[in-house]
Amino acid sequence: MISAMKKRISNNKGLTLIELIIVIAIIGILAVIGVTQFGGMTESARKEADKAVLAEVENAAKLYIATEEDALASGEVSSDHALVKDGYLESAPEIQAEANGGPDNTVTITVTDNDVTAAATGVVEGDGEGE
Repeated sequence: MISAMKKRISNNKGLTLIELIIVIAIIGILAVIGVTQFGGMTESARKEADKAVLAEVENAAKLYIATEEDALASGEVSSDHALVKDGYLESAPEIQAEANGGPDNTVTITVTDNDVTAAATGVVEGDGEGE
């Protein structure tokens, strides 16, 4: 009997249909797990990049206030803003996060008594993980 089983096992040259279906199901389950785990990472990275852009604008505005004699006006930071014209920013900042309307969303600064705050719709400073 044992020799018959060995002979039968050694004659199998491939996978049966059931074995193939099981392998495909396992690969499908792993793919679903991977997509759900990493699906939100792109938007999270965009929001973090937006926060970095706002910090860069605030730092450029503070440097402008510290070095220039002209007052810095509050308002939208566009390509014709003093921060861009005078070289404190290379170009007008762009917001990336889809929740904010995409790259055409504008950044505004508020200047009060030598303090500067940069803001954009949907970008919240201090957002914790697990958004």
